[in-house]
Amino acid sequence: MQLWRLAVAISLAHGLSVVQAQTSGADLFNSACAHCHGENGQGGPLAPSILQRVAETDDAELIAFLRVGAPNRGMPPAPVTGEQMTALVDYLRFLGAATDSGSGPDPARPVAVDARIAAFRPVTDAVLQNPDDADWLGPARKRDGRAFSPLDQLNAANVDRLTLAWARGLPAGPLAAAPIVYAGIMFVALPDASIAALAAATGDVLWQRAGDAGPVRSLALRGDSLYVVPERGTVFALDARTGAPRTDAAPLDAVPRDEAASGSVLETAGGLTFRGGDDGRYEAADSASGNVLWRTILGGPISTGGISYAVDGRQYVAVIAGGGRASTEADASDSADSGSIDVPGALYVFAVPDAATQAQQ
Repeated sequence: MQLWRLAVAISLAHGLSVVQAQTSGADLFNSACAHCHGENGQGGPLAPSILQRVAETDDAELIAFLRVGAPNRGMPPAPVTGEQMTALVDYLRFLGAATDSGSGPDPARPVAVDARIAAFRPVTDAVLQNPDDADWLGPARKRDGRAFSPLDQLNAANVDRLTLAWARGLPAGPLAAAPIVYAGIMFVALPDASIAALAAATGDVLWQRAGDAGPVRSLALRGDSLYVVPERGTVFALDARTGAPRTDAAPLDAVPRDEAASGSVLETAGGLTFRGGDDGRYEAADSASGNVLWRTILGGPISTGGISYAVDGRQYVAVIAGGGRASTEADASDSADSGSIDVPGALYVFAVPDAATQAQQ
């Protein structure tokens, strides 16, 4: 396993020097992607087809993903920027169209439900009042407003082994709603207002629905419905299993508070305090002494406070970095919008490697 990762790293280093002088999407793909994903993107000796992801995401999210990669699966960020990234995305779209049979989905066929979410258990008032330790059901996990996790698998003795479990690029723009996690499923409101359900242990997309209600302030689970609370407009509900709109859902009893969504401190029962900042640093400190025990640098300012959850007994810590608006060299004094652009962010999820992961490294 170590040998092929070394080979990929050497190949990418060579590819980067070649890419700098190239603008053709095909050339960029061949030098940066084809050695893993195959010459037509349908899969190669080191990586599966990338075309399904291309088909399922818009350009903004695809660019965000390519910038981050999938480090837990051995996929580094694509070594291209600017116009080269646009050319690469255009070529990926071309590859996807070239391999499309043109038959398209059958509108009469029922929506397939991933097995990991098919057994979704309704969220009752009792669950909301006393959530399972493994879940994170609101901006501050519980209604008391405190960003605290009762999980203690991570502690001062092992937090220095914390490593990236998975990461997912996000479309450009600000992110207001914190993710929520229930029974191994993470629900996320993306900056483009689309809503997604992810497998919380792997980041796999279980369903995703395009948004048309503008920025989302918060998410809430009640029964078998996911309620979406937009910054402006009316609260609406989706089927938590499929993402399909629901018109029969009961009205939301109370709009979830979101005071903790912009915080940068997470406390855990393991005696740890996780915190982030505008410089992109994310660290874990001993809650009693304040000594920093673990630190990493992420791809931008910490946009939301971290959350912690567990899947199959393994504790995870998730945080969003980057996103929002960034100043440009232009003078922004004339208006609130001039001199700034939307920038992409990424969702990072960390865990201590389990035995299977360590065997692969």
